[in-house]
Amino acid sequence: MRTSAGCTWLLVLAAVAARSALGATNTTATPDFYCKTDADCAKYPNTVCITIEAKDPISKCTPNTAKRPACRKGQYGLCPSYQDTERGYLNAHCIFVADDSVAPSSVTGGGGGAAAATTNSTLRWLQAATVKPAETNSTTVTATRAPLTVAPPATVATTDGNSTGGGVTVGDSSGDGGQATAVASASYKIGNQTVYGIFKCADLSECDALAADSTTCRPAKCGDANSVNQCNNQGTCTHTSKLDIKQRSCMCYKGFSGTKCEKTDSGQCDVDCGLGGDCVDGLCVCKAGYDGKKYKNKQGKSDSRCTRCTNDQACANNNPCDIETGKCACEAGYTGTTCGGVEDLCVEKSCGIGSCNIVSGKAVCQCPICSPECQTCPTKDCSTCPSAASSVTLSLGALVVCALASLLMG
Repeated sequence: MRTSAGCTWLLVLAAVAARSALGATNTTATPDFYCKTDADCAKYPNTVCITIEAKDPISKCTPNTAKRPACRKGQYGLCPSYQDTERGYLNAHCIFVADDSVAPSSVTGGGGGAAAATTNSTLRWLQAATVKPAETNSTTVTATRAPLTVAPPATVATTDGNSTGGGVTVGDSSGDGGQATAVASASYKIGNQTVYGIFKCADLSECDALAADSTTCRPAKCGDANSVNQCNNQGTCTHTSKLDIKQRSCMCYKGFSGTKCEKTDSGQCDVDCGLGGDCVDGLCVCKAGYDGKKYKNKQGKSDSRCTRCTNDQACANNNPCDIETGKCACEAGYTGTTCGGVEDLCVEKSCGIGSCNIVSGKAVCQCPICSPECQTCPTKDCSTCPSAASSVTLSLGALVVCALASLLMG
């Protein structure tokens, strides 16, 4: 069967229109450092899977060495953190949460007999809510927690700042290269009582409701209490003593130091290197656009943490890199560290069968079929534009006519 040139062109138009009508689906890869179990973190030496208690729980591989242990069970330490502002901020704190189930049996009465009966007779209830009631017309958030079973102070003998009541040392002494070993629980004196519990990672907004002593939630040593970037997103605000529950400060990730982890020391890394690099064998390896290589006659200077753009490859949507500042210079309509976000100027604009697009920083309604270029709708609702569905129907109809004509022509 012969096909005329006109029919061939209609075939092409039909294929284009059908593709426009179907659209496309974008997928986003999940970072390797997200996890569900410790086994998922095997690719990162001396790390474990830690979950942040929050409205939307997040689990991330987190360092767990003797000098920088992870926050879990009876061990205070590091919590997950994003060193990538494109993913948002995790203002996670390592907090002590009261938990009766981890108290020794000699305290809870699990051993039975006369001794247990004597112990049970000395058990008291400690109301853990330490937040003062809000005054009239006050905006202070109050927290109400259930009473917790605790033992009299005399039942626990604390040995030193690195030990629990049972004298078991948290972590090991093999240096930063060895993985820490967490004990099952910890205990603190709150007032004149001893409270048993565990350490958990939680968003600062959850601290008042979860912490055994909520007066420890906003220590000045970690930064401004209202900041979403305490410890500069490069460490964790954590307890630092097993004797004094109120001693809290920043514990830094590898490569950072300072009282609030504000200093960058090296390109050493635990799990991630932020936006522009990958952590490979404990060192940050910069990606294209951050590696200091020349691209289209533009070449900036890279840094050890891969935080500076060095050419336009680092910036999305054809936006340029300012090599003097090391930041992407977003044009109108784009936002974010890499200009990957598009400002949603179309929320309040209805385009009917058309689509709203950002053109020169403005929201513009355009016809659904672009042939060869997208045209601005002649009416507000784009009702006079040909739709994708109608174009497909017309094109298919034309194909039928072409096919019949070809048969008649022999």
